Amino acid sequence: AAPERQASKSMGFCRLQEMELDGLNLAGADLHRRYIHKMRMHGTRLCESNLTDGYVVDCDLSLSCMDNAKSKVVQYHNSILCGCSFRNAVLNGAVFTNCNLANADIRGAHVYKTKFENCIMGGMKVSVNQLKMLLYMDHHYIWQHQIQVYLGDELLTGERFLEEYRKVRRIRAISVPNHSF
Repeated sequence: AAPERQASKSMGFCRLQEMELDGLNLAGADLHRRYIHKMRMHGTRLCESNLTDGYVVDCDLSLSCMDNAKSKVVQYHNSILCGCSFRNAVLNGAVFTNCNLANADIRGAHVYKTKFENCIMGGMKVSVNQLKMLLYMDHHYIWQHQIQVYLGDELLTGERFLEEYRKVRRIRAISVPNHSF
């Protein structure tokens, strides 16, 4: 398709396995219930696409844009999602297992019942308000996994982080480890 056109609304029976498709524009594509396996798609545009009920297994989607995508109940397994943007995406019920999400950005995404199991999350960006839904991400988890918490465009650190954290998590006391955050 011409560069100015978005991907078709339906990908038909296109096989998404064991290919290298770096920089592909699949913005707006309908990929729901698709099995995406062993794909290398660096810098792919999946903005506003529909991945609902799909599987992304053993893929490398580094630096891809999935802003405003519908990724409800998607199973991401053993995949590299470094630097991916999931801004304002619908990730409700999505499960990320053994994935590398270093420097990924999920700010503004819907994260109801979203799980991150055995994932690398150093530098992953979340909004402080998302911590209401990501209950297992307590302050120790955030520090241990080096997750960056934002209020708007402000990176929250130190006492400012603890102050905003207390607003979304009604707790009496927070023990601060002996290292700076």
